[in-house]
Amino acid sequence: MEGLEGQFSPFRKSKNNSTKEKTMKMKTLLGLMVGAVLAVSAGAVWAAPDLVPGPIGSTAQWSVQFFLEPNHAVGSTQCIVFRKTGGVVGEPNSGTWFSPSFAGWHGQWTQEGDHVRWYGSTSTRLATAEFGALISAFLCTGEFAHFVTPSGVTSTAGSWLMIKRNCANDSVTAHGMTGAGDPAQTD
Repeated sequence: MEGLEGQFSPFRKSKNNSTKEKTMKMKTLLGLMVGAVLAVSAGAVWAAPDLVPGPIGSTAQWSVQFFLEPNHAVGSTQCIVFRKTGGVVGEPNSGTWFSPSFAGWHGQWTQEGDHVRWYGSTSTRLATAEFGALISAFLCTGEFAHFVTPSGVTSTAGSWLMIKRNCANDSVTAHGMTGAGDPAQTD
């Protein structure tokens, strides 16, 4: 340890070598260790959950409730089944989705941190775009806009709240439904 006398080290020899100095060194070392442990563990605590946990091919079902402008009137509730495929616009945490409760409504999704985007179309040339935040492993919320293509005329807009639950079996599209209209509307 020769030549290190001028540098800080909790283990270097001191001219004074007092108990007070040793105590200060140990407190400094303890503080650095606690800080390092907290910094490493914070990443795991603050990491956003996945919309679709698991490997490529995994699925997750979410029940989405729409609230329509103006005044956030209650709209419809739909079931969405997300499948992780990876590779959508280069995002590894991404995939495809479809609605078993609204025939022909399908699209793609991406997740970056807690930010979730899912967008697509219906069989009747209605484009849909939902953007929001994954609040927890079971709750996601955001805003949406549905519009007619190619004119771009807004069909509906507002907010949505999604709860993770197995909804596909209780919301299968009724026989004969065509998926006409807007999936956010109750009509």
